[in-house]
Amino acid sequence: MNKRAKVPGMLSIGLSLILLTNSCYYYKPVTQPVSSYSFDSSEKGAKLEYRALILRSPQKVYLLTNFSFDLNEEKLRGTLAEVPREHFTYLTNQGQSDRYKIANDAVLQEVHLYTDLADLGSIGDRVEISISDINKLEVIEKNKGKSAAVTILAAAGVTVGILAVIMVILILTKSSCPFISVYDGEKYVLQGETFGGAIIPALAREDFLPLPDLSMGKDLKLMISNELKERQYTDMADLMVVAHNPDERVFSDPFGNLFKSNTFYKPTHASINQEVDMLFPLSEVDNIACTFNDDQNDSVNELYVHFDHPDTKKQHGLLLSVKNNYWLEYMIAEFYRAFGKKYSKFVAKQQKKSGDEILEWMDQQEMMLTVEAKTERGWKEVQKIKTIGPLMNREVLLPLEDIAFLDEGLEVRLRTGFMFWELDKITLTELAPIATEKIEMIKPTSAIDEKDQDVLSPLLENDGIFMEQPEVGNRAYLTYRFENYNPNQTYSAFLHSRGFYEPIREFKGKADRKFLTQFRKDGMLPAFSLQRYLEISQSQYLTDQSPKGKPLRLLKKRN
Repeated sequence: MNKRAKVPGMLSIGLSLILLTNSCYYYKPVTQPVSSYSFDSSEKGAKLEYRALILRSPQKVYLLTNFSFDLNEEKLRGTLAEVPREHFTYLTNQGQSDRYKIANDAVLQEVHLYTDLADLGSIGDRVEISISDINKLEVIEKNKGKSAAVTILAAAGVTVGILAVIMVILILTKSSCPFISVYDGEKYVLQGETFGGAIIPALAREDFLPLPDLSMGKDLKLMISNELKERQYTDMADLMVVAHNPDERVFSDPFGNLFKSNTFYKPTHASINQEVDMLFPLSEVDNIACTFNDDQNDSVNELYVHFDHPDTKKQHGLLLSVKNNYWLEYMIAEFYRAFGKKYSKFVAKQQKKSGDEILEWMDQQEMMLTVEAKTERGWKEVQKIKTIGPLMNREVLLPLEDIAFLDEGLEVRLRTGFMFWELDKITLTELAPIATEKIEMIKPTSAIDEKDQDVLSPLLENDGIFMEQPEVGNRAYLTYRFENYNPNQTYSAFLHSRGFYEPIREFKGKADRKFLTQFRKDGMLPAFSLQRYLEISQSQYLTDQSPKGKPLRLLKKRN
């Protein structure tokens, strides 16, 4: 008998905690009480230009700058500063109005931490606060009831506690691939990340990002931006535009092949490791996701999904609304942190390896999302989906080529490491391929950076000549001329890009060689992921036995 889903998306906080801005005019604080558990994370800072951490005590309110979390010691550290005027909206309107002016949407970039500590210090002081002294956390978001979407911090009946704090800090301090935003006729709207996981030149790859919010017309505009501490390199940025019927939707497979569809089938059964029911979280795109977080089995989770036979001979495919979990980013950060001051040497060695070598290691560590279909001869691989980033869900189409349905229907298996991915929805869809000649490829006609400098030339061809964005705040505003635009026609657009990025990280201390050596073995990253989760959540005490009596692959714990 299948177990009831125990909080599908228990840690699917990801998108629900990202503080994006748009044209809504009302905000809402999403409150989460904070409990004290044992946990760990890397120490990384976030710039106020993008996120503001507001520390609220009974005597005074501060902006906490240059902050970091030492999760081994359960300490929050930072420098006390005055709260800038642009962050007065919630502080001065609390209990009165929840409206803000569109010209001052800084309130949507705030995270408020409450403490009962009386004397925190003076402006300019470096302070240290125990996590246990933080009794409430508020994320300021858009109010769905009055304007746009407000998201849920934790599923009903579940106290996420300090896990919520971890996820907030992961979001505030994440490294990321280039952010892509499109002009919707009024403002630039974030669409997602591009070439996620391509962190060295050897991993530079092409990507095909859907642009559902792009305002169609003669002139099309988008922005490529560096929002976090990394160096970004973009080789090309072409638009793929296709006309279609209003009742049809267009999707891209991982290789840029486009298909259209208007017929979709929901699954009839879904379970993690054939035990935990996952049908409900996979039924709609609602940020209630399957997070591959069954901690009662092995560190590699398998999701089994069944579709009834569609009784049609048309071509079919699987449509996934999917993204990486922020937890995977936390695991990678912890792995990197173990190199200490030798991290730069590690990166230099990685840059000498081929892309295939690195992808093989990622595959061995179950970082990819492996999708298989059951056939008369057993399980057949459909696709290994490379990392796409944790920022936003992306619709990924996987054509089921050479997959013959069984009489009872289609059985699909998705496999990944513990909490490495989030799957929000999966459907079976009928496909009609779109011929290449029906796709209009449009190159940018202009590209201007934040300093009004022309950066068009490197973006025109896939030639290994890159537009460089080495600093936080670098932006490129691209314009495309769509000569064949017809206002009576329905269109879908995709960004065809290629590039890579280099996260900038600085660590101190000696390298933990014993800890790092373990990752030469297959499957050790998901084993570490499960171990850290158990330590953090304290759903059980870590022993030399897993819940079902199987040996748990313990990794050396670092001080």
